[in-house]
Amino acid sequence: MKLLIEFYERVLSGGVSVLLLGSGVFFWFYLRLTPFKLKRKGRAKGEVNASLRALSVALAGTLGIGNITGVALALLSGGAGALFWMWVSAFIAMLLKYAEIVLACRYRTEAGQGGAMYYMRDGIGGRLGSAVGGVFACLCLALSLAMGGLLQSESIISCVTETVGGSAYAYGIILAVLSALVIFGGVKSVSAATVRLVPLMSALYMGMCLGVIFLNRSALPGVFARIVDEAMHPLAAGGGILGFFVSGAVRQGVSHGLLSNEAGCGTAPMAHITSGNIEPERQGRMGMLEVFVDTILICSLTGISILVVFPELPTISGIGLTLHTLTSVYGESAGYLLSVAVFFFAYATVICWGFYGESCVRYLTRSKKAITAFRILYCLSVFGGCLLASSLVWEITDILLAFMTVINILTLLSLSREVKYGRRARAQRKRKAPAAESAAGARAT
Repeated sequence: MKLLIEFYERVLSGGVSVLLLGSGVFFWFYLRLTPFKLKRKGRAKGEVNASLRALSVALAGTLGIGNITGVALALLSGGAGALFWMWVSAFIAMLLKYAEIVLACRYRTEAGQGGAMYYMRDGIGGRLGSAVGGVFACLCLALSLAMGGLLQSESIISCVTETVGGSAYAYGIILAVLSALVIFGGVKSVSAATVRLVPLMSALYMGMCLGVIFLNRSALPGVFARIVDEAMHPLAAGGGILGFFVSGAVRQGVSHGLLSNEAGCGTAPMAHITSGNIEPERQGRMGMLEVFVDTILICSLTGISILVVFPELPTISGIGLTLHTLTSVYGESAGYLLSVAVFFFAYATVICWGFYGESCVRYLTRSKKAITAFRILYCLSVFGGCLLASSLVWEITDILLAFMTVINILTLLSLSREVKYGRRARAQRKRKAPAAESAAGARAT
């Protein structure tokens, strides 16, 4: 395990970042901004509502406490200009999110199941496709228990015990029960919970940041000038891109994350296929909106609120910097407000990742007992957050997420024609497959 962690830190983490940015740039040029040019058509109210519910589930998994502390880490590592490069990275990531959601919708089964593992299996095809899809599903299943269960609950429990006090074990039991009430209800229950939690937690946190910015509005012109000026420095560019990847993968706001909004790692498509949207391109645009809300909107509010309070950034931890920013306006009550925000962000992520893990189980087996067993195991992992020192689990989740991302990005690139041309590319590929098989048979004879 130690050798694997060292390999990730020295080789894999940087390579994954380059792969993500490079593939995002590729799709920007390959698609020629087509996703931004889709014609608007009237849609039934039910279809719109279904798309929004799917977006709320995806946002529940994407938004997290990395939006609170991860941006602070980016600013501390790269200065104010880091915020500019986070915006650049987010716009690049939009096309990755679009591509994976479009493919997931195209390869959705008649039963309404789908996700990255399905377009790997059916898009790549053959034994290779089945093997790739199976490996991805197993990695995502393990990641749901580690990142969605253990780490998210640990962040909630540690924050609440430090602010309010009380027993970590009691909080672990309460959180596990709250999670079970939603997870055992299936996708409809998850959707119903996230469609309420996401607007509530987003409004709460954005309201807190807007209050800080409004009371320090005189500093705004200087802040934007500082962002642009420092963005031209190489340190700022490096810090911003680092902060983009660090700030959101698991929503903890520490330096172990890969992604700010999960674009490219293949998890969000499992949420978006629940919309039932018959037009993959339109649901893909909803995924682009997900990136915009996560990074361009919420992360920007965090960064700007910090910069208007601190002309010179102090050398304190990411969560400490965010807390000091809020304390400047809300006083000692900022700790309680931050605890509430952390709870909503992390709890929404817990129930969303429970759905992701269950989707992987459904891909691997049709056994209802296996699904029930996973739900029980997942709730136990949520309770386990009160028992765990998370450093090793962080390393494991980073490695799992990195391998998932590499597999998914390579698949997206291999199926890029289907992202752009849709049914025409699929039909051509299906016509070529029998021809190639017959040619191979003729050579064998």
